Amino acid sequence: MNKALIIIAWFTIISALLLMSLVIFWMVYPYKTTDFKTPFPIQTKEVKRGGYVFYTVDYCKYTDLLPDVSKTFVDGVLYTIPPALGASNPTGCHSQLIQTYVPKALVPGTYVIQINYKYKLNPLRVIEVKTETEPFIVTNGG
Repeated sequence: MNKALIIIAWFTIISALLLMSLVIFWMVYPYKTTDFKTPFPIQTKEVKRGGYVFYTVDYCKYTDLLPDVSKTFVDGVLYTIPPALGASNPTGCHSQLIQTYVPKALVPGTYVIQINYKYKLNPLRVIEVKTETEPFIVTNGG
């Protein structure tokens, strides 16, 4: 009986040490997700409300994980559009043309789009990468 308790105690101690090591690894490992060349260049410097703004994203992606992507139009006031799941872009360095809808409710003015990429790497760690576009002008249209 005494020997069984010693074996159980050692098994518990070793299991706890392994679990603590895993948690520490998850918390301190220097994960590398994506590098961006910012600010993203705007293709259309003037956009009508209800139209689309086009910008080029140059990036190097180091993980297969899909980020949660949120975009905010910024002009002194923040106008957030609903978040979306990032595209399953391949790992490596690429350049991509992105289009984003300009809401009709947006007030005319000069804006930048702030983009937040959120990677959930493990149950304890989330890394956020924040980027933005060059300024562009939103007009009333015709």
